[in-house]
Amino acid sequence: MTDTPSRADLVAGVIDIVVRMARERGIEIDAADLGEASNVRDFDLDSMDQVAILNEIEDAWRVTMDDDAARGGNNIGGLVDALAAALAAKG
Repeated sequence: MTDTPSRADLVAGVIDIVVRMARERGIEIDAADLGEASNVRDFDLDSMDQVAILNEIEDAWRVTMDDDAARGGNNIGGLVDALAAALAAKG
């Protein structure tokens, strides 16, 4: 059995992915400007970018996130909630 990462670690990991994906698209985001309440659409990331972010999160943590839970992933906290649920289900 593996230890579940802390919420702070999950938040930091999701923020790292969002920042990297944005920068790959030429959008400058400073990780210090993001928190759990940050809505990714506020940083010019559209729905296709959000799908790519979800895919990156799933790949990074080797999980499959519930589609319904992930749909609430417009903000960092929603993405982290969906990720935490997927990690808990994975055991």
